Amino acid sequence: MRISGLLLFLIMLMVYFFILKTQLFGQEITGNIDITYQKSTTEVEGKKESSWSLFQNYYLDYSSYLTANLGCDFGLRVNRRDSNYGDQTLLYPTLSLNTMNEYFSGNISYDRIEQFGNRTPGFSTSFWNINMMSQLEEWPKINIQYTRSREKDHLEVHQTDTKSSSFIGGITHEYKFLDMMYNYMRTSSTDLINDTKQVSNNHISRLGLHQGFFDNRLTLFGEGGFNYFESTGSGEQKRTPQQGFYGIDATPEYSTLTPAPDLVDGNLRAIALKVEEYTNIGVGLYYKEDVDTMYIYTENSYIYEPTIPAEKIIWAVYWSNDEGEEKQWTLITSNANFSFSPIYHRFEIFFSKTTARYFKVVYYPGTLTHPFSITEIEVYGVEETAKTLSRVWMGNFNVSARPLQKWTTSYHISYYRTKTSPGEILTYTLSQGANITGDISKYLSTTLSYQTTKSVMPEEKTRVDSYTLNLRSSPIETLTSSLSFTHTITKLLYSKTREKGTLSKVDSIILNNIMTVWEGVDINWDINISRARNPLMGTKSWLIFSDLYLRALLTRNLSWDIGYDQSWQKTTNEETEKTTYTNINTTLVYTPSPRLYGRIFLQYNKTEAEKMFSHEYAVGIFLTQKVQLNLVSRFTEAETDEMTHSVDLNWNIGRHSSIRTGYTYTKSTNETEEKSTNFYIRYSSSF
Repeated sequence: MRISGLLLFLIMLMVYFFILKTQLFGQEITGNIDITYQKSTTEVEGKKESSWSLFQNYYLDYSSYLTANLGCDFGLRVNRRDSNYGDQTLLYPTLSLNTMNEYFSGNISYDRIEQFGNRTPGFSTSFWNINMMSQLEEWPKINIQYTRSREKDHLEVHQTDTKSSSFIGGITHEYKFLDMMYNYMRTSSTDLINDTKQVSNNHISRLGLHQGFFDNRLTLFGEGGFNYFESTGSGEQKRTPQQGFYGIDATPEYSTLTPAPDLVDGNLRAIALKVEEYTNIGVGLYYKEDVDTMYIYTENSYIYEPTIPAEKIIWAVYWSNDEGEEKQWTLITSNANFSFSPIYHRFEIFFSKTTARYFKVVYYPGTLTHPFSITEIEVYGVEETAKTLSRVWMGNFNVSARPLQKWTTSYHISYYRTKTSPGEILTYTLSQGANITGDISKYLSTTLSYQTTKSVMPEEKTRVDSYTLNLRSSPIETLTSSLSFTHTITKLLYSKTREKGTLSKVDSIILNNIMTVWEGVDINWDINISRARNPLMGTKSWLIFSDLYLRALLTRNLSWDIGYDQSWQKTTNEETEKTTYTNINTTLVYTPSPRLYGRIFLQYNKTEAEKMFSHEYAVGIFLTQKVQLNLVSRFTEAETDEMTHSVDLNWNIGRHSSIRTGYTYTKSTNETEEKSTNFYIRYSSSF
């Protein structure tokens, strides 16, 4: 096992140095070498376990222009992983040709992945892709895309053997104040093992207009569209999304998320959001459906290949059927099984089949996880279908006017209607609203808005009315404040299972202040007070949340951050329940020179169930211009006490190579004592 890994290393190293010495390919050659060795031990009640792994990653890429308008690119990635659990080798060759001239641009590419291992069956994935787009400026833009893929294992009796293809053709054109678009997409997927096939046809059309009058004091914007989707077959079915949403929330059981239509617009290339810790990413369906798989698409340049535990990601999955903005979420799994597809650039998250209307995942990165962005979210469920038809009518219109220089007003209306068969399920949403914005004085501006939304589902009809008053003021250059008052009423107009009437009344006040006390000292204070009532259920609740953040540059080399979060909630039904949450954290950073820094971090959390106090001490030293040493110690006092010490050394060898090594010791104590150590060394080189 180790001999084969060493042989692979020697072969790739010889190729690497050959390319550096020869001028055969010119300067269009790029590549990198990344080798990581890791060893970990864990001891629980005197029982010790150990593991090791050696990960080798080699990548070469050659690109050149064959003619003035024709270029080619060839890449080869070789990944080898050896460990006490087995070995695995991944070969990933890619080839592409691309062209661009005054008439059209296009490219054709072929990707292949060959996977081998002594404990897992070999697996092959091939992927063809063809793209073409017209370049004529005054003519309609025509684009064509065709993809074809094949996946199969290397077993004598195949357990996996599938093929799929998709065709997308579209045309867009802008003429004066009109813009038009039509796309046709056909996809097919065949499981050669189970002899099943699924074919879908999707027609998407849109017509829009935009026009300004009187030097744009009056502007009109409107668009309408029609989608027709037809699917036949059986197996995994994509659920049609009604809306996408996201939010940053460390308490995902109760959260209000922000709508994010870019997450479900079908565009797998455009970035919708960048994830960070506690990012909630969700999708809402038109009605309750069975779902067991979720796809999270990333930008094409991202590849998830964790080599150490600190780079690993955890996805938690939740569901909800609540119709209000704030939903109560039920946990499906706190650590879902998932894989990452480098071909489709997506996380494929699997969980037990759940019937619900809303689903979301919560992102928990490791301390060294590489950041990435998300382009789309999709959910799937397995079901037997003969033929499915989905028709969608949509439209929106907006008119805005500026009668005075500092006052504007607008009105908007939108309509979204779907009809799905079998079952002839009809749903629609009609939303309209108006607002007026202006400056009352030099230091005070205001916005008054109203919006009403009527939703019709197969079994229910609801209406939501929302009134908002927002005041913004900046009396001095160092102070900016905003104050918002919101009143929202949700009514159940019709239901087959519930009594109609007022579902909820929510009043909220949000105050935000951003101020500079003096140079180098900034304060940001938010406070949110809301009251909710449910007359049908006889429920009342109060929520008060305050967030205070102070950042001070005490000296040229010393900075101090303080954060204080406090929330209080009271819910009254048959019984009264009160919950509180307190979080205090502070960070002190001292940088006496560019070669030395120190950081102290303290945090205190308190809820009814638990108290937690943690403190962390970190020092970073440049021993030389290219050698950096980092020392970190962290202590946590809670239901489970934990202590972690780590040391990392980073040595930049020249301009293109580096060596990084580190050691971590962790000790946790609860009913039992657990000790663990982790050592790693990593070599990276690029050219």
